[in-house]
Amino acid sequence: MKAKKVKIKTRPGITDELIQNYFTQFGLIENYYIWGTPKLNNGIIHCLSYDNKIITFLIEDDQLNGIYIRYLEKMGVPVFEDSLECDEYGKALLEKANKKDDSLAIQPNPE
Repeated sequence: MKAKKVKIKTRPGITDELIQNYFTQFGLIENYYIWGTPKLNNGIIHCLSYDNKIITFLIEDDQLNGIYIRYLEKMGVPVFEDSLECDEYGKALLEKANKKDDSLAIQPNPE
């Protein structure tokens, strides 16, 4: 039996630079995380935004979603197969960001 040859469509106009520019509009790359299956390019992308809110990206185009996930995996973004672990990671990012904001609050001058 001969295997059928499948041509994978690519989107040559989508570069790493364009993807990074898109995602950094919302938050730092290190504040992204994925709930999905590693290496299968399937999942839901989450981000802790600059204003300390969790953003969920629901990308309807499976091919584009796969391109985004491959890029984020390449950048070291964690991928969680378990939704509870994913939620806990998001909560930890949020708590860490809120603690950082509290420490940056203006302290009264003790004069």
